[in-house]
Amino acid sequence: MITEICDAVVAELNDHSFSLTFTAVRRYAPVSKLEDLATLKVSVLPSGWTREDATRSDIENTITVQIGLQQKIADDDTADDLVALAIEIVEFMQTAELSSYPDAQLISAACDPIYDPQLIDTHRVFISVIALTYMK
Repeated sequence: MITEICDAVVAELNDHSFSLTFTAVRRYAPVSKLEDLATLKVSVLPSGWTREDATRSDIENTITVQIGLQQKIADDDTADDLVALAIEIVEFMQTAELSSYPDAQLISAACDPIYDPQLIDTHRVFISVIALTYMK
């Protein structure tokens, strides 16, 4: 169920046209070499799972998926574009239905913090992590 939801998120992202071009990929570790970050990397990762009794006969699963954006940047204009993309992805996912996993319902979407200022300062790398929480 967890990887199926991640794959469904990847499919939704790749089937939509965003302000910046990318191909999302499901991964377990979004580790990239600096030289590989010349282009935007978008990774979808399983992040969390809880299982609770909803009623005596029903189980409720909550799955958290993270979407990571990574790119080496040269200037603040590029960072502005990436911040805008992160917001665009959150807004899109709030309205998107997971076509390949329609039983999952999005219950929250967050991007906090919207980027890591330390990585921009030390390595000129923009990283943003979006957390999507689904209930199944």
